Order: sequence, then structure tokens, then C-alpha cells
Amino acid sequence: MGKTWALGMSIIAAGSSNEMQRQQIYALLSQVQYTTELLSTNLRRTGYYNPTIQTILGHQEQEITKISHDIIKLVEFHILQKQPPLSAEEFFDIITVAINTTYHTLYKVLIPTTVTLTKEQLQIHRNSLQNISLIIASLFLLLAYFGIGIYIVVQKNIRSISKTALAHGDYQVRSQLTKHNDELNIVRESLNFMADQFIQNMHEEAAGKQRLQAIVDSSHEGITITDHDGNIIDINRAFTKITGYSRNEILGKNPSLLSSGKQSTEFYAAMWDTLNTQNFWSGEVWNRKKSGELFISQLSITAITENNQSYYIGMLSDITKNREQQENLELMAHYDVLTQLPNRALFADRFKLAIANSKCNNSLLAVCFLDLDNFKPINDNYGHGAGDQILIEVANRLKACVRDEDTVSRQGSDEFALLIGNINSKSQCEEILSRIHASLYLPYSIDGTSHQVSASCGITLYPSDSADIDTLMRHADQAMYQAKLAGKHQFHFFNAQQDKQEYHHREEVQAALNNQELVLYFQPKVNMKTGNVFGAEALIRWSHPSKGIIPPLDFLPLIKGTDLEIDVGNWVIEEALKQLTYWIANDITLEVSVNISSYHLLSALFITQLDAALAKYPLVQSNFLQLEILESSALSDLYTVSNIIQTCQKNLGVNIALDDFGTGYSSLTHLRNLPTNTIKIDQSFVRDVLEDPSDYAIIDAVIGLSHSFNRNVIAEGVETTEHGLMLLLMGCKSSTGLWYIKTTSCRRIF
Repeated sequence: MGKTWALGMSIIAAGSSNEMQRQQIYALLSQVQYTTELLSTNLRRTGYYNPTIQTILGHQEQEITKISHDIIKLVEFHILQKQPPLSAEEFFDIITVAINTTYHTLYKVLIPTTVTLTKEQLQIHRNSLQNISLIIASLFLLLAYFGIGIYIVVQKNIRSISKTALAHGDYQVRSQLTKHNDELNIVRESLNFMADQFIQNMHEEAAGKQRLQAIVDSSHEGITITDHDGNIIDINRAFTKITGYSRNEILGKNPSLLSSGKQSTEFYAAMWDTLNTQNFWSGEVWNRKKSGELFISQLSITAITENNQSYYIGMLSDITKNREQQENLELMAHYDVLTQLPNRALFADRFKLAIANSKCNNSLLAVCFLDLDNFKPINDNYGHGAGDQILIEVANRLKACVRDEDTVSRQGSDEFALLIGNINSKSQCEEILSRIHASLYLPYSIDGTSHQVSASCGITLYPSDSADIDTLMRHADQAMYQAKLAGKHQFHFFNAQQDKQEYHHREEVQAALNNQELVLYFQPKVNMKTGNVFGAEALIRWSHPSKGIIPPLDFLPLIKGTDLEIDVGNWVIEEALKQLTYWIANDITLEVSVNISSYHLLSALFITQLDAALAKYPLVQSNFLQLEILESSALSDLYTVSNIIQTCQKNLGVNIALDDFGTGYSSLTHLRNLPTNTIKIDQSFVRDVLEDPSDYAIIDAVIGLSHSFNRNVIAEGVETTEHGLMLLLMGCKSSTGLWYIKTTSCRRIF
């Protein structure tokens, strides 16, 4: 039993066992079992032959057998199977008591048995007293060895070491047994080994705690440990860095010291309910630092129980910057950075809600598309900073004119879209739009300069116009264009029937292009001083099979802003080059100018398609082709248009004319930034130059500017000799008009 106890203590102290130790345990258990069975057999035999002690021997035999089996079961269960695992101290207490009980039982058995046997032998064999005395002496020696030697020497030594020395912190104490006894030496060595292992485990545990503390202190997350009552008993460095509270300031305090007041009592009640039922909670909490600064933290709390004591471990990190970055990203994804208005993506989401609300309330929803009038010149003349300030003010005025449940969105540049819900009638919508236009038309004071900006707006009403958002926006855009054509600074409602008619007209124009019903007429460009024709202006006409000749203003506006407008523009360029080739073949050298729309000029393939057209007609020198660009078109994107003009001049060699100069927002900036070759004076000024001094002054100024910037100048719409002479006197030599020859088709001009 001593060997079993010693080996078991060694295994538990080491925390593991190898195969050899397991085999030794099995061998020792077999030896204990065999010894116990042998002892039981001898006790039963002794009792059988000695009836006077049979009862007591039988009782003691059963008790010894039971204790032996308990020891065997204890060792198998806790040493070999490790279920449930015991500490070295627990195993020591249990098995020491068992062994002590065994030896004590033997002690109680041997003395009565010896006395009884001695008396019996004295009565029966008086002549053998000497032999009996030897037997008694032997039994007492055996008793002294087991009962006193083991109990006093071994057990008290063990208890002295484990309960007294080790309990008082004297971890260097060791067993000093020196008797040359295998059983006792094994016990001594095992006891000393157990003490060594205990110290080693203690050092490893201390080192583990140090490593754990180092890990905790190096964590970037703030860590708090609270007792069952929620009072803080430990923190790490990160907690101090995050909250601003030192260790001495926070220990013993409740974490509610960090409360921001932004969470309700219901929030904390739900948190504790989850924590108590699931032993874990995680979420975001607004807290307050020592400085008073609020911050949002990601907090996790875990409830643990150790030695019947409850603790709470909290881990928090400051995610305020991350949240701000996330909000900024969401803002950029859904809002216009400049005006803080919803962008296209958020506008589409709001549209779905507005449609649902319209259906629920059985009301109208106005989808409005708004474009500022004369905004580009402000950017060009006063810079984008001034333009941005006006856009911000426009956004503020729009929001002030609608309700909170309505939506104002910036679609891009100077374009805005509105969703106005809960409208009962068209007249109610008109009242709102009139208020919006009046507000936008008020002066804008930017850096001490007053600016005047109006707006053109197109509207379509849902469910009268029932379609998806893209279709409704297109309808509103078309209506806005009609407002522009009607003179700007007004609004126009989309008319589905009118839209169908316009679509039908576009189909007719497409058919006219396909069926070669479009033709070019040419109006001469004349040097009024010499009378020579130096060029011609190409004018498109539609030779309708039943309606006759249709002028351009009756069909070109129908295709404005469409791909068909680009197709027609490319056709005009190619027909002009074809006509130039024909004239060159007949020894006629003329310059031909063609009108280019803004939409065509700014299209992605304009330069490529123009280059391909020039390459198709190699007899034509590119400088004999002149592109006429409306001044108002050039203002739509002055920087881009200027780059396109320079590319056409430098790379392709074509000439550029600025058409209808004076009708737009003319300025020296345009003459400087638009490197055109020729300036055309609009016919509206030429027509009344003889009667209106203002028109005379405008023409005189344009001619002077053209000469100053080294530009050619030509007047359009000269219809009488008096007009021509006046222009010659003012310094304009070139003109076009019916004074010379009526506009005719290209093949009949000469």
C-alpha cells in the first residue's frame, strides 16, 4: 500500500504518467489485491480453528477487504482514468486516511488475536511455553513495525511536511528518513518528489500569471475585472489610456462612473438580463471619459465563477474614429459632398418610399427635374468657388421651400431633382413650384458681388404618369427642356400625349435620314468690299415627300440631346465634304461652314468621327471646313469645349467660328479661352442696326473686340445695300444674307 500511495502521489504531482508508471501501478494494485486475499484467507482459517475469535476475525477480515478494494478503486479511478481529476493534496488526504485505517484495523486485530491464541496455547500446550513466547514476540514485532513504524514514522512525517511546513510556506522542507527499508525509502523519495513537483508547479503557475499579465497589459483593448457587486478590482493599461482614469482612481469604483447618460435604463436592464442568462453580452455603448469627452465603445462582458466567487470581465475599445469614418463613407455614398443633399442613389431609395406613400394616401407625387439658368458664366467669370457657394445656397433655398418629408437631391453639376408628395391637385403643385422659382430668383451675394440665377423645371405627376424612376426622370427632364425652350425661368409639366407625338416625330426624322430625304442648302459668304464669294454656309432642310421643304427649326429641336442628333450632325459634315469634293473637281475653291450642336460637339467620338470623315475625302483640305459653334453651347462646358476646339485646329486643321456672338453671356473671357478663328455677329443685331443705336453699339464693340483678339468677323442676315454699307463703314467686310442670293441647294448655287 505504501508503494501504491507513493507512486500515485508522484504521478499526481507530475500531472501525467508514462507507460512504465502505469504498468507499475497495475502491478502494485495486483499485489495489494493478492495480499489482501491471502490475509483474508488466513484470518478465516484462524477463526475456523479458533471459534472464540471467529466473529471478530470475520468482521475485521471484511473491513480490511473493503478498504483494500476502496484503495484499488480510488487509484484506478483518479490515477489511471483521471475522472474526476484530484489535486495532489486531495489525493493525499483520501488515500492516507484509507491506509491509516487499514493499519489501525490490523493493529486492533493482531493484539486480541495474539492474546487469545496465547491463552489457548498455554492451556493446551503448557510444555511448549518457550515456543509460544517466541510466537508472541514475533507477532508483537510485526505489530510494532506495521502499526507503530508506518503510522508514527511515515504518516506523521508526511503530515508534518504537507500540513505544517508547506502550509506555512516552507517549501524547502524534505523527509529526512534514513532507515534502510525499501518501503519507507520509496515513500520518502515519493514525498520529496511530490514536494519538488509542487514547487515546480508553483513556479510555473507564477510564470504563467506573469505572462498573462504581460499579455493583458499589452492589449489595445481596455480590460476591467469586477467582483460580484460590480466593483472594479483590476484594470489594464489600455483602460487607463482610453478612459483617462488612473488605476488608483478607478479601483473599487463601479463601471457606471463611465456612464454617458445616452443609454436608457431599459438598455442596461436588457444587458444585465442577457448577461445573467447567457453569461455573456456584447454591444456598443456610449461612455464618457474623465475629461468629459463622449466616445462610443465596443464592449464585451463575460461572467465567470471561480471557487464559488462570481466575477465579470469587461473588454472595451474606442471605436469613435471608426464610426466617424464609416459615417463619412456612408455620407459620401448617399449624399452630395458639396450641398449635403441626397445623391442619385439615395434619391432612388427615397423614390420607392414616396411611391409607397402615394399609393397608401391615394395622393399625387411630383417628380421634378430642375436646371439652373445662366450658371456656367458664373463659374467661368468668378471661379468655381463662387459657383459652389451659389449651389450651396440653392440647396438651402430648395429645402426651405418644401416639407421635411419631401426630398431634394443634387443630380450633378447645376441639376437638382425633387420628390414632392401628398399633393391633391396640379394647382397645388404649381403653387409650390412658383414659390420655389421665386425663391431661387432672389439675388445671391457672394464675396460682395450680387448674382442673378433662375431655374427651369420640368415636372411629371405620379400616378398620372405611372412608370419606373428612370422613365419618370426622363419625362421630367424632357419637360424641363421645354421650359428652357419657352424662355427659361419657368416650369413645364410633362404631357404624355405630347411625348408620344415627339417620339413619333423622332421616328419620322430617323426615317427621313434613312430615306435620304434630308438635303443641304448653301448660303454664300461674301466679301462686301470686293464682291467675291469666298465660302458658303451649309443649311439643312427636310425635303418631305408630301409636305415639301421643312425648315430646320421644325424638326431639329425634336431630336436635341439624342443619338439621332449626332447621326444627323455627322451626315451634315459628310455631305459638306462631299460637296467640297465636287466643287474642287470643277475648279471651285470655297470654304464651307457647318453648324455643330453642343451635344454633338461634346460626344465621346466627335474627334474620331470627324477625322474619319476628313480621311474619306482626301481631295478636301481640312482648312476649307469650318465648324460653327453656338456661343451658348460653348458656355455649357467652357474648358472641355476649348480643348476640343484646339484639337480640331492643331491636329485636324479645321477652322472654328463662334456663332451668334452677343446673344449669350458674352465676355472677354470667352474670346480669350475659346481659340476660334472667326466671330459671327448675330443677325438680330444686324437687322436693326440702322434704327437702333444700341444694336449699333453692340456691333461696333464686337468688331473692335474681334480685331483686338485677331479674329475674323462676319455678319449674318444682311438683306439690304444699306446694311452692307453700314457694316463696311464699321469695319466688317464679310457677311451672309439674302442681299446676295437666295439660299439654294448645293448643286444649283453656281
